[in-house]
Amino acid sequence: MGHGSLQSPQYMHLPMSMSKRVMTRPPAALSLVASITMLIGIALIGTFTGYLANTFLAPRSAATPSDADDPRAQLKIVLRQIDENARKGAELQAKLQKVVALL
Repeated sequence: MGHGSLQSPQYMHLPMSMSKRVMTRPPAALSLVASITMLIGIALIGTFTGYLANTFLAPRSAATPSDADDPRAQLKIVLRQIDENARKGAELQAKLQKVVALL
């Protein structure tokens, strides 16, 4: 291998003042600041994304804001939920009896 096969670094064609800037590393404090800034940015983006997902995917509540103040409306909602739970409980009891009968 001759002298012509050696490759010189890409910055060798730059003026000396610029090549020194290319070759030096940033101080450790700047690297630390850059790392912390990136972590904070990633955390903020993750938090914002989670908030948006929660806003769009959260189920809608059955009660309206005006119902929250009316005790009779709240009572109707609770009674409807109790009836629904009793109906579901009866369905589960029927399924359980079928399973026990098969055993």
